Parts: sequence; structure tokens; C-alpha cells
Amino acid sequence: MHPKPFVQGHLTVISGPVKSRKNEPLIRAFDKAIHSDYAGKHPDGIIVVRHPNDDPNPEYFGEHKIPVTDSVDDICDMIKPRTRTVVIAGATHFESKDIVILVDALVRSNRNVLISALNLDSEGKPHQKMPDFMALADEVIMAKASCAQYDCVNPRSANRSVRIHDGRYFPVCAYHHPTGKASGGYFEIDVGGMFSGKTGELIDKIRLAQHEDVPYAFFKSAIDVRYGQAGGKETFDLHRATRHNEEGLHAIVVANAQDIQDYLQSHSKVKTAFITELQFIPGIYDVIFNLISRGYTVYGDGLPRGFNRQPFNDVPPLMCLADKVNMHYAICVKCGDPATESQRMKLVDGKGEPVHHGEDLIAPGGSEDGAKKSAVEYFYQARCMNCWELPGEPALRYQLEKFRWE
Repeated sequence: MHPKPFVQGHLTVISGPVKSRKNEPLIRAFDKAIHSDYAGKHPDGIIVVRHPNDDPNPEYFGEHKIPVTDSVDDICDMIKPRTRTVVIAGATHFESKDIVILVDALVRSNRNVLISALNLDSEGKPHQKMPDFMALADEVIMAKASCAQYDCVNPRSANRSVRIHDGRYFPVCAYHHPTGKASGGYFEIDVGGMFSGKTGELIDKIRLAQHEDVPYAFFKSAIDVRYGQAGGKETFDLHRATRHNEEGLHAIVVANAQDIQDYLQSHSKVKTAFITELQFIPGIYDVIFNLISRGYTVYGDGLPRGFNRQPFNDVPPLMCLADKVNMHYAICVKCGDPATESQRMKLVDGKGEPVHHGEDLIAPGGSEDGAKKSAVEYFYQARCMNCWELPGEPALRYQLEKFRWE
């Protein structure tokens, strides 16, 4: 529920393994634009392009012929002042990191961007630049395929790809991937900016596990000491992990991801793990990868990008790995629009000022009132893209005129 609808720049990422039909939502959307004659009346309104490695017949997108290019500059040249929507199929195939910069510039210029690409490579690791796109995403759709293993009991569960000896790729579930060691593994992640409710969603899932008597463990990082919570270096210590309204549950404090794995190995009956603030836990990607390959169910929450719109540690790669990604928005403190950004502020003479681009990525903090009461140097505000500020940020390579409705 938001006071205003989402009308600003927006990035939708549709990701999944081979044969997951991840381009189909984009093709249907393009079909609607063509058949409703929107594209005819607004010839520059929608741009659809494809990387040549995305498909054996890349020039056709459904029934429509589209431009095919491996040049980021070519795509930029296609953008006109009246271009509202840009679709890029096979976005991770572009070799240049400029594709990420262009997507960011498009969103900042108030445009809708929709991209599709593989989530993981054949080794089960994030596919090329997909973590960079996940970090910028405002919506994530994880497409699934049917596992290629003929006796798989989980239809439409494949979120990984394998390559066989003749070079072909097939979709498989986590169990039938070469790294799989048990059946039934599952990973779901709640992501969003500060004050977006992602930790509240995680706590609600824990309450449900309690109601259903599911054996579980709840972990949080020792680095997060907001709201007067005790922290420190000692592992396997119980403290409270809270929402911003201070409602919370006891959590097991860990210094790194290996502590989580060690705890679960010593508690064999626990097969469900909840992990909050994933961005603060070193090595968390590899541990969660191993846990779901061994049949564990894992739920987590975290910030996909920092105050500077850059990837926040392991959270974007974990979004590539997830079976389901839930995106949350806060409410912009300045204008009331849906807030996608975490504006870091610094107390200066009792007043808040936006921090400089060069500040360190990690600085746990809460609200302005909480900062003043506890004398914490930093605090955060939820802001939309238009109200977000980052003094000292270098200019993006691509500078685009903002789209504005007439």
C-alpha cells in the first residue's frame, strides 16, 4: 500500500535457466503494444533489442522482427526523448560493463527497462553481469523450467542449467545439478531498501514456522548493533533481531557464514534456516548454495544495493540463486512516492546531510530520531529515485534526457 502509484523509472529483471521461456512475458508485452496500435502511434515509445547470442534466430522476437546488436552504444543511439520503455533480451551476453551503466542511466531518466537473461551459469554461479542487474532491479521475476531429469518429482522446479558433453544446455533443479546432495532444497529472499518491510516479512515467516512447529534456526550478523541490540565477535550468542518498530525474535549472532554452517551441522534436526541482513555476513553465498544443494530450506532478507546504488556484497548474487525473489518498497520521506533507494544521511550539528559518494558501503543505522537518541553518526531515509541524492558521484557515461509525459 502506497500513497502514490509507481510512476518513475523502473527496472524489471526476468531471469531463469535455459528453456524457462523467460522472454515470453516480454514478447506478450510487445505484442500488446503492437496490436493495440500504441507502437504505431508512438514509434519511438518502445525500443526492443536483442543480443545475437540470446537465440539461434535473434532477429525475431515472437512474430516481430527487431534490431540485433552487441554494441551498447548502438542501443543508446536508439533512445529518443519520447522513448518510455526499453526491452533488452539476453542482457548478460554483452561483454562491456557499459550495458549496466546504460540500464542505470535509463532508469534514472524515468524510463521503464525490462531485461531477460540467464540467472546462473553451468557451474551454478551467477551468470556474468546478472548480479549487477539484480542490484539495480526494482522487480524480479524468476522463471522456472521443467527439470531435464526424467524421474524428477518436482515439476517446473528447475532454476539451474547444465552443459552436457556435446555442448548443449539443459535445465535442472538443485538436486539434479552436479552439486546436489539431497532433495527438496529451496531458497527465498526478501529484498528492498531501508524501511521497506523486508525484515518484517521474514519475521512473519518465522512466526508461521513456530505455529507449525517446524524446527528452525534464526541467524543475524554480529555487525548489526542497531536499536541497542548487543553485538560483538562472539558467535552462537542469542540477541534480538528486530523490525524497525522494535518487535523482534531471538536470533543466533554469527560473525561469518561458516558459523551458520557449523551450527546447522551440529543440530541435525534443523533443516530450515532464516537469515536476516544477508549483506553483512561474509561468505554467505557459498554457504547458502551448499545448504540448498543438501536439501535445506533457507529464507533470508537483505539490501540489494547500498546508498550509492552499487551492489551490496553477496545479496545480488543470492538473488540469482533464489527460487523466489520478493521485492519491497518503502515510502519516500520527501514526496510519498514508492521508495527504492536508501538515502544515507550524516548528523552535522544536529541536522541531516546526504553523505558523499566516497563513504564506506557499510554503516548500519536506522531512523533520524533513533540516531539523535543514541548519538549514532549515520541514519537513513527512504527515498524515491527522483528525491535520492549522492553528492560527489561521478557522472555516468550515458547522459539521457528525462522522459516526461506531455
